[in-house]
Amino acid sequence: MSSAERKGQLAEPVPAPPAPTCPVKIIVFTVKLLIGLSISQAIPGWLAPAEYDTWKQIVKLSTMFCLSYIMINVGYEFDIDKTKLRDYGADYGIAMTAAGFPWIFVAFWF
Repeated sequence: MSSAERKGQLAEPVPAPPAPTCPVKIIVFTVKLLIGLSISQAIPGWLAPAEYDTWKQIVKLSTMFCLSYIMINVGYEFDIDKTKLRDYGADYGIAMTAAGFPWIFVAFWF
């Protein structure tokens, strides 16, 4: 305990380090995303139809596995506070419109 805290005064807050000027992680992940997108669009032309069907099944199963892993881990951290049910209703309405409106707009468009 510092001498300032012993005297009843609050200690000076520690300043946060400055943000990096070049967000390297964002650039790396963006490049990876673009490479993966490009390869995913080129694979149908590289593979024979039978190989492509097998590739689709492998990608579909691995994607569902990874998505289920993410959703289960999100569920482990999800906690409902029963005293704030009204707030959850508003959150549900916002989430429902954010997810549903694009689908509804596309359905009306076509």
